[in-house]
Amino acid sequence: MENRRFIVEGQKSVQEAIKSGLDIELLVKQDGYESSEFEIETFTTSILEMKTLSTLSTAPGILAVVKFPEWYLNEASALTMQDESVVLVLDGIRDPGNLGTIIRTADWFGLKGIICSPDTVDCFNPKVVQASMGSVFHLPTYYTDLTAFISKASHTVYGLDLQGENLFTTEISEGIYVLGSESHGLREDIQPLIQKFLHIPGKGKAESLNAAISAAIVMSRIH
Repeated sequence: MENRRFIVEGQKSVQEAIKSGLDIELLVKQDGYESSEFEIETFTTSILEMKTLSTLSTAPGILAVVKFPEWYLNEASALTMQDESVVLVLDGIRDPGNLGTIIRTADWFGLKGIICSPDTVDCFNPKVVQASMGSVFHLPTYYTDLTAFISKASHTVYGLDLQGENLFTTEISEGIYVLGSESHGLREDIQPLIQKFLHIPGKGKAESLNAAISAAIVMSRIH
């Protein structure tokens, strides 16, 4: 991360990164691994070395070193989301699998990007990249101060909370939708900025829903 690079692992993910127009610095291929030909400098390494380089439990055979996109390096880029009709805001999502799944789902529903608090897990964490199935390459995920961002909102600000109104029976519209972490919910300084609280009703005994599932349900309701 310090070198402004991240690793993409596996044939499909590497192909998606290239197709998305990211700047691929180099490819590393395991000796004997059969893959599509790429017009990028490729280094061949041993199985043992590939296992050392890989962050996965099973080495993928091929990985790429990729430069961060410009939108990731420029915090001011988050302001481009102010004009979007529907904005998903994530407050303190720490689990990489959840964030990757949320990014993939947001991509499916056609969102233009996601806004995250600075303490949300990094979108280029290897586990996030894997869980997003390539969506992280072309769906910008911005990190910025949520209080400042939400304060400038011109749309209605909705927040997911167990004490909120029923998501399925309440009239909702375009706006900013804020989701907190499973364990802590929305942080205290965000709550006063919420104009309408919503909740996803349930009938069972589960204490809460997985954050990625909650985000998917909210996005499906909006669209």
